[in-house]
Amino acid sequence: MDFCNGKWIWAEENTRSCDRVIFRRAFSLDKPPKTATVTFCARDTASFYVNGKPVALGVTGCVSYDVAKYLNKGENVLGFDCLYYGAAANGYEPPEWSGLIVASDALGIYSDEQFSVYRPYWQDDGDPHPSGRYYGFNSYVDGNRGELGGVFDVSYGSTLFAPATEYGAGGETEESAPVNRVYDGATKVKKMTKTTEGVTVTYVCDLGEEKAFYPVIELVAMGTERVEIRSDRYVAHGGWGSEQTYNGVRGVYICRNGTQEYFSPVPLYGSVLVITAPATVNIRTVDLHVTRYPAKRALWIDGDDRIRVLVDKCDNTMRACMDGGIIDNTDRDRGCDLFALSTFARSAVYTYDDSVMPLLRDALLKVAAGELKNYAGGPFGAEHPVSTLLFCSQLGAVASYWYRTGDSAPVKELYPAMSDYLLGWTVEDGRVLPRRGDAKRADAGYNVDEELITACLYYSAAKFLLETVEAAEVFEFPDEISRRANAIENGFARNYWHESYFSSGEVCDERANALVVLAGLSEAEDAAPVKKALCSCYNASPAFEGFVAEALGRAGFAKEAKERIVRRYLGWIENENTVLPEYFYHEGSKCSSLSVSPAAAYLSGVLGIRYTGPRRLTVTLTQTPDDVRVELPAGNGGVKVQYKGDTVLIENNSGREIEVLQNGTSTVLPKGKCKLPRYSAETNTETK
Repeated sequence: MDFCNGKWIWAEENTRSCDRVIFRRAFSLDKPPKTATVTFCARDTASFYVNGKPVALGVTGCVSYDVAKYLNKGENVLGFDCLYYGAAANGYEPPEWSGLIVASDALGIYSDEQFSVYRPYWQDDGDPHPSGRYYGFNSYVDGNRGELGGVFDVSYGSTLFAPATEYGAGGETEESAPVNRVYDGATKVKKMTKTTEGVTVTYVCDLGEEKAFYPVIELVAMGTERVEIRSDRYVAHGGWGSEQTYNGVRGVYICRNGTQEYFSPVPLYGSVLVITAPATVNIRTVDLHVTRYPAKRALWIDGDDRIRVLVDKCDNTMRACMDGGIIDNTDRDRGCDLFALSTFARSAVYTYDDSVMPLLRDALLKVAAGELKNYAGGPFGAEHPVSTLLFCSQLGAVASYWYRTGDSAPVKELYPAMSDYLLGWTVEDGRVLPRRGDAKRADAGYNVDEELITACLYYSAAKFLLETVEAAEVFEFPDEISRRANAIENGFARNYWHESYFSSGEVCDERANALVVLAGLSEAEDAAPVKKALCSCYNASPAFEGFVAEALGRAGFAKEAKERIVRRYLGWIENENTVLPEYFYHEGSKCSSLSVSPAAAYLSGVLGIRYTGPRRLTVTLTQTPDDVRVELPAGNGGVKVQYKGDTVLIENNSGREIEVLQNGTSTVLPKGKCKLPRYSAETNTETK
């Protein structure tokens, strides 16, 4: 982006940590243009207003917006509410100084001393500090010392503002931000309960679903009262075995006398807003300025209400994680690990239209550059081996993105690191031997038979690398990788088959047996015993549970696959939570993308709908027990599949061909509709 005509500006002193600075730029127009792009970059975040109307809240990096629809003939104002964190946290390294730079050729406006600036009174409220996930500060605003109203309106008049200080010339920058939330409007809280305990009143606002929001509170007070504003994400427990808790953002407002309005300068995340105030304070109304990642849902399921509720909760959980900006969870002191990224990607490609793809692409490219906010300093530096191998495999994030989009750029960027990683292992007599010096980080699967799981994922990763040789344009390693994949395949039954299940020892682990099926390492005659293994064990964590149900469906047992999903997730289906937690039996994160696998498991396992190659969708007709209708994204449109009575109706509006498989017979369906028998002559009546 070109900022050659702009200057970096701020208030006096641009190295304060936890700093908030407000800018105004007034200008006049004889006639508003039809398009008027404003580009800006803030260190670290900025909320952008035009004539008092929010355009974007809490955006990062360099962004552009067409603001023509907000402009008036005559006087206008651009407004920026900027925050500079200035402290390292959770993989975030702050720039050495804060600043804002703006450029708009259409309006002839460039950041310089003609921008007016004001630093309102506020401060970090201190301990307990939020976790590094939230960049480590609380918001403290004193209504008696400069709380502003209507500051970005044209009619606002005050002597508080002074000319901005210029700190350096701009230029061309690559600090673009392909992933940002958008302003989703203001909503009024309608469900608010009030409880009194002594001289303290607690207001609990039910937001209906997970949101990223800026609360706006109208209240009446006597003056000097302290009001605390939190969400239900304020305190979350640590992981399994951890007694640590993680604090979120807390807003604190010191009241002045009379009627007033508090607008939170920092976003909160959650499905409940909690306001605590003395009894002398009366909360009149609560509005929410909502922001969200602009992912449009395209997956709809009609049939079993339990599946519909579960898929809705998967959607809400993924949205919450997108709003958190890390695709993992919104309340833990960590970023996105590779297992969580893969689980998210596998369900996201079924759930959303192309609007979610920039988020996935950005995450994959950050992995390639070693910039993903996770445990690892490099692409795979400190990840658990199972997480890394899953990420590299045909079941992982890279494959999910590539199959859905056909975009080979992340594959090209990641291929050298993935191939180096696989070649760093030793394959001996068909077994994948443990790597020396691998960090034993948290294993999201809590796996029992790690050797067998590793072998399956290694094989699947090798197959993916061989599948993407031409897309990656890297031809150095395919022979060696192919040799290793063949060695695993040829020795697999000898090494791991135990007459009725696969195992590296004597323990039957359903996660490992599921991966045997999904990696394509089981034979047709293994189906019945593998079915028993997948139906009789209940050890899988949510991170791996989707693979078990999907494997049941892929092995030909759609009914059992659905029963497994409902049985394992029934408690989550029936509770009132709007999101899915990290563990079945432990607290952990209350909102984690490690748990969103049921969406992919149901589509792929129960209904047989899978992305099987770049921009290629395959529908394998299954013996699903229900009448069900599903609509999912594909190509430039979508695909509808309906199991109804004795028929299957398929409507292809994707703009590309899809493949339909029934009992090994392949039919290519171009654009349009087709009607097929649900049960072929070969179908066993009892199975039906």
